[in-house]
Amino acid sequence: MPLLSRLRATMVRWFPDRQIMVRQGDRISGFRVSTTVQASLATLVLGGTVWALVTTALLIWNGRQLETALADVDAGRSAYQDLAEEVSGQQARMQTITRDLEGYRGMLVSVLDENARLQDHLRNVNETLESTESERATTEQREQRLRDQLQAMERQLGQMSERQDTIIFDLGATRSRLITAESERQRTVALRQSLERRQNQLESELAAAVQRGRELERQLAQSNDQSEALRTLQRRVSAEKQTLERRVQQLEADATTATQRTRDLERQLVQATGQAEGAQAARRQVQAERDQLAERLADATRRADQLAQQHQRELTRLTEQTRGAIQDVERIVGATGLDLNRLLPGQRQRQQPPAPAAGTTGGRGGPFVPWASRSDGETPPTAQNLLSEIERLERMRQLMRSLPVALPLEGRYSVQSNFGYRIDPFNGRPAFHEGIDLQAARGSRVVATAAGVVTVADWNGAYGRMVEVDHGLGFRTRYAHLDSIAVKVGDRVLVRQAVGTLGNTGRSTGHHLHYEVLYQGRNHNPANFLRVISDVSQNRR
Repeated sequence: MPLLSRLRATMVRWFPDRQIMVRQGDRISGFRVSTTVQASLATLVLGGTVWALVTTALLIWNGRQLETALADVDAGRSAYQDLAEEVSGQQARMQTITRDLEGYRGMLVSVLDENARLQDHLRNVNETLESTESERATTEQREQRLRDQLQAMERQLGQMSERQDTIIFDLGATRSRLITAESERQRTVALRQSLERRQNQLESELAAAVQRGRELERQLAQSNDQSEALRTLQRRVSAEKQTLERRVQQLEADATTATQRTRDLERQLVQATGQAEGAQAARRQVQAERDQLAERLADATRRADQLAQQHQRELTRLTEQTRGAIQDVERIVGATGLDLNRLLPGQRQRQQPPAPAAGTTGGRGGPFVPWASRSDGETPPTAQNLLSEIERLERMRQLMRSLPVALPLEGRYSVQSNFGYRIDPFNGRPAFHEGIDLQAARGSRVVATAAGVVTVADWNGAYGRMVEVDHGLGFRTRYAHLDSIAVKVGDRVLVRQAVGTLGNTGRSTGHHLHYEVLYQGRNHNPANFLRVISDVSQNRR
């Protein structure tokens, strides 16, 4: 509150109430301007002044910034023009590289033709391996079926053996029952004989009793008591006789049953004997079939082993051939002075034997030791190893198609100036010669040393008429001082195809061919490539 009071007092002191009088003719009017209105107008005026000052300062600062930005834009524009020129140059180089790559693709076709024989042979080997594997699988299935049949026959033989044992046991029991029946029959015969004797005795007694009855009948008249006793005795004799007759009939029935049972047992014995003989024959047949199956299984196993050995020998032979071809390519590339690991960065680096001297063919040898006789556990080559070696050889063959290892001239020639240090023929000062000079008859055909795409075919300063061929994989060759040019830029040329004729154009002292070999933009000694021509011609066949 005191602050507001002081502020209000200050405003009243600075801006007291004012009355403004306006006269218009005879009329006078006036209006009052209060302290608040005066303070507001003063504030507006002060704010406008401050805003004008700030705006002016900002405009000045923005002008300077704009000048700086315009200077930067001019610098960027000039830099952009420089960059555009550089991009144009890069695009031209990319077009050249693209044409070179197209030339390399053409060279791949010739490499594939050279490798056709090996590929055909590999396909034949693969077909042989597949048929061998199929036949081996069929043999294994057949062996399994034979094993199953053998096991089934062994189980059947076991069942027949058990059945034979059962029959032998039943036969023994039957023989025991026959012996018992024979004893019982003998006892029955003895009993029958005893009964017959008893019957005869009883008949004798009956006859005696009848005789006695007759005597008693004669005496019946004499005594009724004796007659009744005789009748009683007669009834007793008759009852005993009937009892004996029933006993005799029962014994006869028992004897008949025993005889029938004996005959049945004899038939069972004959049948059991026949079954035992049949079981023995079946057992002998099963044993013979088992021996035959075992022999067939052994033959199948021997044949499978022979096929496996033949397969392994073929794999070993192809692997050795492929490795020999790889060593030949490595020796050729090494003779050119190039690093094979840089040429094929994707291949696995491995230590190789030193390359033989130029002009030699190298050799391999040693006693023949078959894989089966190895005892150190060394693993023989497999189909996967062979495919890896063939893939590696294919990559090297692709490299060989890009290597400029053919003669650049047809006919006889001589080397007039080597690669490297020399005395310049014009000014007599030491100089570096980036190629070799080959002298031959004027108009001799100049040919491409490898397949590729023509990137330069025109006059090129000190080179005179010059042809440059891009062979792919970073290899380029130059043919300078030509008398005439037979190709144009963009043409695809084959190895030994004419690109011009030998001449004396440009910075030259006489008719000759200036020949250069470049890899990744760097000049290499062409003589190193010419020295391996004989080896390359053998490798390309």
